[in-house]
Amino acid sequence: VEVGKDVVDASRGAGEVIREGSTRVPHLVRSATGTVAQVAQTGTTAAAAGASSLAARSQRHVSNAIEEQVVAPVKRAWHLLVTAFLLCFMVPLFGLRTYAPLNSVVSNL
Repeated sequence: VEVGKDVVDASRGAGEVIREGSTRVPHLVRSATGTVAQVAQTGTTAAAAGASSLAARSQRHVSNAIEEQVVAPVKRAWHLLVTAFLLCFMVPLFGLRTYAPLNSVVSNL
């Protein structure tokens, strides 16, 4: 007889737990899915930030490599290029002006 009363009390307690759980479980599920969505969004944001920083670093690396390989040698040798222009074009242009008639005679041969 005592066991029967214990079973009845346990079933009443279980009924109360089920009623309380049915009102609270949907709220817990909603908050859990919201937390998972927030974690996923935070992870996605972190991945996007990492990818953009990687792209920026690679772009800087490429521009630095181009500057070291192309621009720096030209900056070092610009005076050599100007000197070559003067010696190969400007000096003969003005220095050989007196020989212009001889050039026209030779060109007519």
